[in-house]
Amino acid sequence: MRKALLTAACLCGFLALGSGVDAWSAPAADEEGAVAAQGPGADPAVQEQGKQREASPWLLLPLVAANPKMGTSLGALGAWLHYFDSRSQVSMFGVMAQYSTTDSLVAGLFARTSFGADRHRAEGVAGYGYVENDYEDYLGTGEPFETTEDLRAIAARYLYRFKGDWFVGGQGIFANYTVTGTSAMADKFLSFLGLAGINAGGLGVALMHDSRDNQDMPVKGWYGALNNVANREWLGADTDYDTYRLDTRWFWKHGKGHVLAVRQNNQLTFDAPASSEATIQLRGYKME
Repeated sequence: MRKALLTAACLCGFLALGSGVDAWSAPAADEEGAVAAQGPGADPAVQEQGKQREASPWLLLPLVAANPKMGTSLGALGAWLHYFDSRSQVSMFGVMAQYSTTDSLVAGLFARTSFGADRHRAEGVAGYGYVENDYEDYLGTGEPFETTEDLRAIAARYLYRFKGDWFVGGQGIFANYTVTGTSAMADKFLSFLGLAGINAGGLGVALMHDSRDNQDMPVKGWYGALNNVANREWLGADTDYDTYRLDTRWFWKHGKGHVLAVRQNNQLTFDAPASSEATIQLRGYKME
């Protein structure tokens, strides 16, 4: 499931693609009064504020990527942005899809919401992935290898602000991941390595701290998320195992327009099958 988690992580990553929405301001508490004040003799600052509110809530981004696993891929992301109230973060509802030179396809629907004066946050993603792999040196064996991977996944999380910048809630993920070789010998080799695919079904709890000034373009504050997923057979998983994750990020503003950011990401598994064991996730490091 390493590849499944990678694909799911890519899909979930698009929940944070809001860097282009910073200019779309949240509605002011006195919006009606500000609109009424606009006119030929209105204050220029008020007129500019009105123009910002008239900006389109639609976001459209091209997606271009290249990596050793999927080759070069092209796609697009489209989202609708909305503020449920003046104190909440921007919410996003969208769809994305990418197609690569290896005839691979990754697509998904996603939502990231903040409402009730940012006391409630909910996220969800439904994804599909079909990946064709052509390895020249599979797992360091020196042998070429071809596989096909198929992933269907759905995940959701809800968080409630219970004190200050602290949130608590729950999450769930359900996925069906299969990997097959292009020959009977390849299938036997995958089975021997324990990489023949897996069904996942799990629930967990989440604790989060978020004092960032902006979810998409933070310049100060820190973020920390501790959560687990308990995969159980009665939820549809092939076997019982647990996954624990800790993600921390710090942001310091310094100088003129500079931000120093530090991130520490950890994942641990207990009694997990080979396809679901925690693996290294670093920039420039390709997961097999």
